[in-house]
Amino acid sequence: MSVRDDAPPTSNEPGPLITTSLKRVVAASMAGSLAPLIAVKLLEVYDSSVPIALYLAGAAVVALIAVYFTRETKGIDLATVDQADRDDLAKAGVS
Repeated sequence: MSVRDDAPPTSNEPGPLITTSLKRVVAASMAGSLAPLIAVKLLEVYDSSVPIALYLAGAAVVALIAVYFTRETKGIDLATVDQADRDDLAKAGVS
């Protein structure tokens, strides 16, 4: 069994799943580890918890926007979703 990023999703090789999972873990670690540092700096600079609350509210707004634009895939063949995305990119002239 090899770990490949280009393995098709229907193959028995877990390559895309592992790399996608790894990307998510790294992104969550970076965002989760930076938030306390940013909060401490905001508290040092402003000597108030209000900027921290505003920072967290802003992060929540970004998350809500991301959720709004995320497509529901329950009950849909993901190969169909991938093909639709490729078709949309081709129409936009992006390869």
